[in-house]
Amino acid sequence: MTVENISIYGRTGFLSHDSFKIQKAGENRNHIKSFDWWASFWYLGDIVEVNIGKNNYEKAKIMATNLDHSKFTVRLLDPFFPDKFQVNRNLLRQPMPNKLDWKINDSCEFKNPEDNKWHLAIITNIDKSQTFFVTILSTKKEWKITL
Repeated sequence: MTVENISIYGRTGFLSHDSFKIQKAGENRNHIKSFDWWASFWYLGDIVEVNIGKNNYEKAKIMATNLDHSKFTVRLLDPFFPDKFQVNRNLLRQPMPNKLDWKINDSCEFKNPEDNKWHLAIITNIDKSQTFFVTILSTKKEWKITL
């Protein structure tokens, strides 16, 4: 079985003193947004990953946005799903970078051929012919992948 896309599962972020503020009880809290909203800003044409349900992320292109950038119209890059649809900002994330040097116990995302969804997994073995053994954490099922 061959799987074309294995991406690293890891994210980095940063915090600043202005990211979180303590407010007095009488202050208006309607302006508070999540740190994730402040940490990134999306533009038309950006390639992102969108949560299409049950933490299943697919790559998509941003086609439009509303004025306050809280809703985005996206089109999945998968040619089998050509329709555009609108999502809230919290369903977007930066695409996972590709990784070329894999090691045993590295975390990754694996697209399970049985359900065609992405799952958190780990590399459990690598043989000399660059065949990977990947175990999906939620099901404990192991897959053999030739790159």
